[in-house]
Amino acid sequence: MNWYGKPKGMVIRNFLTEECDILIDLSLKSYYPLTYLAAASSARYKVGRFRKDISIFDLKIDNKKDRSLKALVKEVTHRLIPREEHENRIRKNGSCIDNPV
Repeated sequence: MNWYGKPKGMVIRNFLTEECDILIDLSLKSYYPLTYLAAASSARYKVGRFRKDISIFDLKIDNKKDRSLKALVKEVTHRLIPREEHENRIRKNGSCIDNPV
């Protein structure tokens, strides 16, 4: 990290220049370097737990009831992976008829 606490180095540069479709932040606590990486990422869709201090995620998971990593992973998986019972809500072009989020 540099003087300001900003992550730096070849690995960080490679991560930030890599194009990806989705970024999933599974951190359970606020940690500035991870927040910086999520905000600076060029991912087209960002998923993470709901936080009052930032709004960088396209899909925010509110885990007030169970704040464990297992519960967060389960909720992210539930929201991102289509199930058979939801196939009738998804149009052929991939858009969702109703937004359950």
